[in-house]
Amino acid sequence: MPNQQFRALSSYGNGLLRALEVDVDIAAPVGGPGIAQAKARRCKGIWDTGATGVVVTQAVVDDLGLQPVGMTQSHTANGTTTVPVYYVSLGLPNTLLLDVEATCQNVVSCDVLIGMEVINQGDFSVTNVGGKTILTFRIPSCETIDYVKDAQRQNKRAAPTAYKPHRSPKAKHPH
Repeated sequence: MPNQQFRALSSYGNGLLRALEVDVDIAAPVGGPGIAQAKARRCKGIWDTGATGVVVTQAVVDDLGLQPVGMTQSHTANGTTTVPVYYVSLGLPNTLLLDVEATCQNVVSCDVLIGMEVINQGDFSVTNVGGKTILTFRIPSCETIDYVKDAQRQNKRAAPTAYKPHRSPKAKHPH
């Protein structure tokens, strides 16, 4: 990875968040840097670890004039349907640009779902210290985050020293 540039974003909530939202830009990919060369639409995006890919609404497709590149099966809580697939440039905060496939589906709470196709490209973490949610994401993945090992190290440091009663050396008795 020595030649790969690290890119990251962090989103800070004003309390405990029930949805992990970020502003994103969506555009039709045109090669090169992507969004800088194409009409982009600013959208509300929600990070969704239950989604396998990126999902955009029909309003996004219509506004950008996206053309489908194929069809695929989509499995949701409402059943399985056949949906169109589009290529899009997804612009995340802090200049994170990714060209990805997106399906078009009815999403009520946002314009874009950011699913595992994006999350799997890097490291993704959510913390809630002090009652404030922080989402952070970086590309490429560069280290393992293991909360079990962290907890074991913290607990070992915090464990009180076991009480060992003082024992005097045994007196030597002549036989």
